[in-house]
Amino acid sequence: MAKIITIDRGTGKSTGELPMFMRPNGDELIARRKKELETYLMCCGAGGDSFFRKNTAICASSNNAADERWFRDIYTQFELAQFMLNKSNHKVDGEKWSCGFLGSRWADTTLNGRKVRLAFYSRTGDPQNFTNRTKNFIISFSF
Repeated sequence: MAKIITIDRGTGKSTGELPMFMRPNGDELIARRKKELETYLMCCGAGGDSFFRKNTAICASSNNAADERWFRDIYTQFELAQFMLNKSNHKVDGEKWSCGFLGSRWADTTLNGRKVRLAFYSRTGDPQNFTNRTKNFIISFSF
């Protein structure tokens, strides 16, 4: 019998756990993660910049100085805030935001002239990503 190995994206560690969609309650877990993202986006729209800044850590991981300059650029930060606060971007329907069958949540968009993927993590859904963070949500850039 084949052994299933799952790699946790947050920690990079392998587990013997089944992928989310293969678990007995997988559909329920995925639906809960989708609802959590929808609620977060609704709060960004209703609470505006105050909610977003107070509750969300923004991060990127890159060894490239050009990526870091782009990430820190005022236009990148401004366009990220505009994207997050724009209520027309708040649907989790596979067009703006997606919730995948493995449980990942993301949006593909263009910020400051560059296509990026924004990954969403929450303290309740992805606790392994919050060991040293004080905020309840993370938006992580993938280059």
